[in-house]
Amino acid sequence: MKFKYLTFEEVMDAYEFIIDNTGGDKGLINQGNLEFTLSHIIDYDFGETDFKKKLIRKSSFLAWNIIDSHPFTDGNKRAGLHCLLTFLSINSYYLDADQDELFEFTLKTALKEYSLDDVNKFIENHLKHE
Repeated sequence: MKFKYLTFEEVMDAYEFIIDNTGGDKGLINQGNLEFTLSHIIDYDFGETDFKKKLIRKSSFLAWNIIDSHPFTDGNKRAGLHCLLTFLSINSYYLDADQDELFEFTLKTALKEYSLDDVNKFIENHLKHE
């Protein structure tokens, strides 16, 4: 099974939609980091051979890096969560988590209370196949 990935343009379109509809200052302040994040999940297998385990690792890195590294002026948590959910969805998976759990997840990640390993565990514990 092959992975499907988000493009830079798709992430930027989603980001603009998020800001236009939920508020905040629009702007990309670290294009290189965002491009690195998107290419890293394509190029690196994270030491895994199993599709589901790779998906968890790739999606964790995607969400954690966008939320933690702040490539955008505003909306990094919203964009990181959106990219996570979209990446999982285009690969036929979803998170079985309610809005409060997702809010807590993004907040703890942004506040550095969740490490990358914690993000992996959260996704692994909530991941379901469509």
